[in-house]
Amino acid sequence: MHFLMWLLIALQICAPLGVSADEAKLTVGFIAALSGPAQAYGEAARNGFELARNKAQDPSVRVIYEDDQFIPAKTVTAFNKLTQLDSVDVIISVGSATLNAIAPLAEAKNIPVIGWASDPQASRNRRFVIRSYPSGEKEGKRAGEESQKRGFSKVGIITAIHDYAASWRSGILDVLPSSSLLMEEQVPPDMHDFRSLLTKARQKGVEDFVVCLLPGQVGLFAKQSFQMGMKPKIGGCEFLQDENEAKIANGALTGAWYLE
Repeated sequence: MHFLMWLLIALQICAPLGVSADEAKLTVGFIAALSGPAQAYGEAARNGFELARNKAQDPSVRVIYEDDQFIPAKTVTAFNKLTQLDSVDVIISVGSATLNAIAPLAEAKNIPVIGWASDPQASRNRRFVIRSYPSGEKEGKRAGEESQKRGFSKVGIITAIHDYAASWRSGILDVLPSSSLLMEEQVPPDMHDFRSLLTKARQKGVEDFVVCLLPGQVGLFAKQSFQMGMKPKIGGCEFLQDENEAKIANGALTGAWYLE
């Protein structure tokens, strides 16, 4: 995730000219999900950044971590606290929907923001917002190509209503043949009962699912499909990599694949 690059960019953007590293003090606000369903991603980001700090061995960098639980409204609260009370020089944000929530604020206040986010909209036509992650659309196209290689021919695409999932959905729809697409649904990010949706998929003859659901949803979707006697092949986006989803699924994600 290029955490050392983030640190170097932050130093280049914000280090005062004519001041030595020993004298300078760069304050970074780091907003990520440090609790809640997406905690694994926030912790991974924090751990990676701390490894980069240790490698850089730069004592002039101070970091203030804020937990947004992957909820955009909390990201805005954290942004306001970091900029108004802590007077940070630069902010790092983890997640597309969360970055989109603060990008206009950062642009208005001239606060540099570096985002681990795949939605291109967050940084488009903005001077103070930088993304350091491939677009969700590219990931979706790769997932569509991979599903064809794996022989997915009776496909249901299920995505959460979310910025990253939307860009991923756009990519997969661009490459997946319409002849193989039997169902395409977008669901609320807080949906946890997929049984009616799975019943609809079974009626339509869906045998293969390509999904981009949010943390906490993926495992439940797979588990409920198994409980209903369905044994679909499942592929999807990067949220499938969280080991917590495998625990929730209780074996129903065996053989599932993802691309990032």
